[in-house]
Amino acid sequence: MASKAIQIDKDAIQLKILATTGLAAYATGITFDGKHIIWISVNPVKIWICNRDGTTIKSTSLTTTENSPRDITFDGLNLWFIGWQTKKIYCCNRDGIILKQINISTIDQYPRGITSDGKNLWWTGDENKSIYCMNKDGVILREVPYPDGTVWSYSMEHTGISFVGTKIGHLKVYNTDIDCIILSEKSYSGFLIGDMYGVSTDGKHIFLTGA
Repeated sequence: MASKAIQIDKDAIQLKILATTGLAAYATGITFDGKHIIWISVNPVKIWICNRDGTTIKSTSLTTTENSPRDITFDGLNLWFIGWQTKKIYCCNRDGIILKQINISTIDQYPRGITSDGKNLWWTGDENKSIYCMNKDGVILREVPYPDGTVWSYSMEHTGISFVGTKIGHLKVYNTDIDCIILSEKSYSGFLIGDMYGVSTDGKHIFLTGA
């Protein structure tokens, strides 16, 4: 079974399935750097840089003992990903070299999704069902509960004050205020994809990944 991504518009119309020839069985995160789609996978633990049509430009192994990465984001310069096994957040370059790691085990034992607003990191934790805003030195600036009180699994994106969160079997897009109080929401379902692990957006379209 191969991983794949789908591209949808924000009216929940599925536009295309992106080819992922050679990609690992489980892609656990996806992000967009303004030009390319970037994946992170397990078995093997790699970063994949792809064109919008899904063709791989580059793949590189990560220099880390983390065997179960969850979700990835781009901060305008470097990549950041969640370490489910080690309970750490890692910063790496496009060559897979780890530049920094932050231990988050005392904050939340079940980290899932991560994104960046360019300045700070936003990540989700299922233990406390919270969204954490953290600076790049590991200092928690804010903690707010999940908007609908339930668990957002695997991934999130933060664009302005909109959060895009996956759940098992479907996707929800939340427009919130700065305290993550829901102003509006939209649900998506019925895609030609099984377990959804990652979500990202280029501002116009939404990209999902799963097996």
